[in-house]
Amino acid sequence: MSCELSTVRPSLPWWTKLQVALVSIACDYVRRPNGTINRRLVSLVDLKTGPNSSPVCGVRTADVTVDRTRGLWVRLFLPASNGSSRGAVRPVVVFFHGGGFAFRSAASLEFDAVCRRICSELPVAVVSVNYRLSPEHRFSAQYDDGLDVLYFLESMGGIPCGGLPGISLRRPNI
Repeated sequence: MSCELSTVRPSLPWWTKLQVALVSIACDYVRRPNGTINRRLVSLVDLKTGPNSSPVCGVRTADVTVDRTRGLWVRLFLPASNGSSRGAVRPVVVFFHGGGFAFRSAASLEFDAVCRRICSELPVAVVSVNYRLSPEHRFSAQYDDGLDVLYFLESMGGIPCGGLPGISLRRPNI
């Protein structure tokens, strides 16, 4: 068996290469010398969308506050029901948006579209977590927010405690 590494690189379209280069330049441009991020500049390109109580693309959304003191909230995506499935129990998909813990939010247009697509294609409820961003909030704040959302879902009955054998989502007593 040969352990040689392949030197063949996947071919990327020029448009994809250009987009990656522009995003890289933009990320460098919005970062200040002290390591913080100029959120005002980021907001110019980060298009946001609000929740929709009336169905859009077969999905309705709502924002639910988990912890007001930290600004922790989730956007809930539910398939529009035709009346027959009202009150039906659905699996829950917890979605953590991309952006390297520093950019974007659960309200960003791109992630709203992804969650909406997941919800319309699968019979699931999608919970998109809007965690605190770095560098304003140091490392582990994002993981803490994600874990607190899971605790919140469990307390609301969204994740059954016995869902996985040997695993409990009970908050540890520290």
